[in-house]
Amino acid sequence: MEFLLGVDIKVIIIACMGIAVLFGFYVSTQSRLTFLESQVVDLNRQIDAQMGDIWQLKDQVEKEPE
Repeated sequence: MEFLLGVDIKVIIIACMGIAVLFGFYVSTQSRLTFLESQVVDLNRQIDAQMGDIWQLKDQVEKEPE
């Protein structure tokens, strides 16, 4: 069965399957990256909060009379 300028239907089906696989890989990769980015943002917030606590403790230690 010939289709569109001599391209066989089997070739079109195989090409569509390949495109579907690549699209699925792209979508899953984007999903994982979005999840990882949100975790990095959360970790940065936690680190910033802990650094603030560390600086406060450092200031308190420096202000204490010897």
